[in-house]
Amino acid sequence: MLEELALPDWMDGCVKGRSAHSNANVHRNQRNLAKVDVKRFFPSVTHRMVYAAFVRAGFGPEPARLLTRIATRGGHLPQGAPTSDRLANLHLATAALALEAIFQTHDLKASAYVDDIAFSGEETRQAIPKVIPL
Repeated sequence: MLEELALPDWMDGCVKGRSAHSNANVHRNQRNLAKVDVKRFFPSVTHRMVYAAFVRAGFGPEPARLLTRIATRGGHLPQGAPTSDRLANLHLATAALALEAIFQTHDLKASAYVDDIAFSGEETRQAIPKVIPL
């Protein structure tokens, strides 16, 4: 049921039909490449964030609560669980509009492989300080 939920086109990690190769291919022949790794990403995705993802997906409060209890452990998203990667992508997608605005402003190509956000083009250095706080 989570695979049916739309993600930004530039998100490749753990998305059916996409791969590390498609993620890297976006940046081929680009002069500069920057990558931002979200530190302690899975533990930072809380049960509240997972619940919000289920609600945004159209689940009512009770089904969202039950699914959140199934998908989280110790109050956060566990790394390695079969549902965690997609839920991580859905959470990261909440920052997509802000990230896309930065990438567009600096004419950058972007990709994400779960918690690794890569962007390439001439103005990667100018974009890094804007991407990191998100």
